[in-house]
Amino acid sequence: MKSVLLTKSLKDWTAVTIFVILLLHASIARAQTLSPTELLSPHPEAPIEWWYLTGIFDHQGKTPRKGFEATFFRFNVPGGETVSSSPWDIHTLISDHAALTDTKNPKGRRFIWMEKTRRTFGKSVAIEANPFLIRLDGSFLALGPSPGTLHLREEFEGQILDLTLDLPPNPLWEAASHQLVTGDGPQDKAFYYSYPELSFRGKLGTVSDKGVIKWKNVSGKAWFDHEWTRSALGKNQAGWLWLGLRLKQGDLMAFQMETANGPDNHRGGTFLFTSSPEKGKVVYLTDADIQITPISFERSAKTKICRPKTIQVTIRKLHYEGTVRPVLSDQELSGSPAYWEGAVRFISKDAPGEGYLEMTGRQDPKKCN
Repeated sequence: MKSVLLTKSLKDWTAVTIFVILLLHASIARAQTLSPTELLSPHPEAPIEWWYLTGIFDHQGKTPRKGFEATFFRFNVPGGETVSSSPWDIHTLISDHAALTDTKNPKGRRFIWMEKTRRTFGKSVAIEANPFLIRLDGSFLALGPSPGTLHLREEFEGQILDLTLDLPPNPLWEAASHQLVTGDGPQDKAFYYSYPELSFRGKLGTVSDKGVIKWKNVSGKAWFDHEWTRSALGKNQAGWLWLGLRLKQGDLMAFQMETANGPDNHRGGTFLFTSSPEKGKVVYLTDADIQITPISFERSAKTKICRPKTIQVTIRKLHYEGTVRPVLSDQELSGSPAYWEGAVRFISKDAPGEGYLEMTGRQDPKKCN
């Protein structure tokens, strides 16, 4: 009897696995035929999807002083039936995370952040495909009014960030197959493309206690990611370490998947050369090509979580090596879950640069004793 049940279970599991693989192949075929504008649109067949922007404001060659991040998430919520006459969509959640880093702010906080999550509701909390728009109250990301642009607006903590970003014609896929492998399971893959060299311009407003907005013109370089997946984390995984760095020779995306107690065996990245003689060349990095090693740690004053503070990155395939250092230690979004994401410098004799680092899930309590 046990063998019969086992055989039936194996058949059921095989059928599920084949179904998942067929879905993934269909998604790959669809992704390869979409235009950049269509790629921006939501992919509701994936339970989890996010649009992610980080940027460094112009600083005329000095140490980066100011940066921003903005991430919009879409989550599918199973179960229940939507009432056709209701403005609520119980099957879709939208979340917005945003932060502003200002290392030289003399009068206020040098790092401000916000998180909010809502069910879609009419036009105020909405996601649209054509033209692309994702909105949560006064914050939104959308196709811009001019061709080939994005429009970002974030409202949080007495600040308003309003930017226009120039969208290049072709995305950079962060895996040769268009799917980044992040775990051992059949669903541990993510469609993931980037625009690492977005020029932006716009304004940053500070809202006074009386509601008066004082605007300042801003410009700089941004990194845009769009990712959709059926599973954010694989078995025994608790989070990830992600880097988006703009180096002297080109743009580096690097990731290390994490367990609760340290790295697992899934890491990799992509390098896009932006300078001659190899300008435009893309190099995909395997786990053997890159090493990501924390070398010092710091405990958060807010959440008491112990995380890496400085990180050694070695890109063996390109013979680059350097140290990631935060421009400001306290760049933690201490919501639920709490994670660290902020502006960093890459200290390197061969390939200096700057960008953003994200750390989620991992904790190293013994490293901060």
